[in-house]
Amino acid sequence: MEKAKKFYIYYIFTPQDGCEETFHKFFFQAELDHPFYLDKKKEFLSLNPHIPQESMFHTFLLDENNNVILIGDILHNPKVEEEFKCILEERDKFKAE
Repeated sequence: MEKAKKFYIYYIFTPQDGCEETFHKFFFQAELDHPFYLDKKKEFLSLNPHIPQESMFHTFLLDENNNVILIGDILHNPKVEEEFKCILEERDKFKAE
């Protein structure tokens, strides 16, 4: 039996003050299939002050216990994308044993 390989994508957005409705319209028109959270009170960043301000560091890969195991931008950084793939492959091999 082939084992299901899956991971989940969640988005957390912090729109600029006063832009929430515009953001809602844009996001729903994009028809993305992933859940998202609007952090209107900017709580995520205040609860996680260790997160760098640069947006390229705002993409995370979490393990099954919600521990961060990779930070980086897989869309614009081929090295991070390769590391992402290696981590998923390694975890898949480990679970298969």
